[in-house]
Amino acid sequence: MAELVVPFAKREGAEGLSKGAPAWLLEARLSALARFETTPVESSPLFNKHVITDGAPVTLVELGPAALPAAALDTLPSGTFAAHARITDGAVASLAISKEARERGLVLLSISGALAHDRRLAEELLTAGATDQADKFFQLTRALFQDGIILDVPAGLKLEAPVRLEVVQKAPKLASFARVIVRLGTGASVEVLESHTSSIDAPSVQGIGCEAHIGDEARLHYSAVGNFGPQVGVFINRQAAVSRRGGAHWSLGNFGGALTKSLTHTKLNGDDSRVKHTEVIFGAQAQKFDISSFVTHIGHRARSDVLARAALRHKSRGNVKGMITIDHEGVDADSYLGQFALLLDREAKSVAIPGLEIETSQVIRAKHAAAVQQIDENQ
Repeated sequence: MAELVVPFAKREGAEGLSKGAPAWLLEARLSALARFETTPVESSPLFNKHVITDGAPVTLVELGPAALPAAALDTLPSGTFAAHARITDGAVASLAISKEARERGLVLLSISGALAHDRRLAEELLTAGATDQADKFFQLTRALFQDGIILDVPAGLKLEAPVRLEVVQKAPKLASFARVIVRLGTGASVEVLESHTSSIDAPSVQGIGCEAHIGDEARLHYSAVGNFGPQVGVFINRQAAVSRRGGAHWSLGNFGGALTKSLTHTKLNGDDSRVKHTEVIFGAQAQKFDISSFVTHIGHRARSDVLARAALRHKSRGNVKGMITIDHEGVDADSYLGQFALLLDREAKSVAIPGLEIETSQVIRAKHAAAVQQIDENQ
């Protein structure tokens, strides 16, 4: 298994991004950087022979600068979206929220703005352990993020209109990292629509870390479409901690980029919590995808349904991996994991590897399936 050397992942980078920030933030960045340096690209013995690390232009880019606080929060017209945010090259370029959503208590902040005006909230969410992830590139984003957003949905608020998030790459030869933190209070619900685009065709690196705190009986539907340009290396990590009777729904599409390395991990901490995770990959030319879907059952009667499918053309490669872990406390779990790939050309390559780790005998269902198929020439 090849490790990936990231030249710009240095202490001085983390220190430069922390100028003017409270001491706890520098400490958190340096701790994450240390974990990045000591964590392997893939620690699971089931997957460590099937890791794609080549393709990200990490030697051709420089770390982006610290972000200034975003402009004032604008007001959106009611109707299409409850809120809208745009992150450009790691910095929050614009924020807007509808009058109705603001009056009902929805909070939308840039991380740089929270550090300037609400440090208590910033520290609470930026250092939260519930959504920490033991992944190398999750820690890289925590160490080197320039900015990001905080979306705080108070208890009982059920938003009918979605929240729109655009992540845009404009500057060439830049490494940009952003964090997206979503917190739902008891009984809250929200849909987030995230998209990735590039306005130039030049080498760059984009890191995106999403951390979702889902309260009791709350519901989060998170949709994301990745479509960065063909010279962009993309590191995406999503982590959700789901409380009692809460639910997460991931709808994820991976289409762009030179290399996309993604890991989504949902922790079903509460009793009767659940997750539905659907992910698709479409690769062409020489694109590479390394996609992992993890779920950990901790609460009683938790339910997970995970399905990932890849379709690969030309010389593209796509690894589709998944792991369902049922903790010894996670009794009466009900889980399904499916990983499938379709090869549309002879030179396309893929592996599909589902895994199960079960620590209790009290399981309702723990099912997994996988297949890699070459399309028949007649078809």
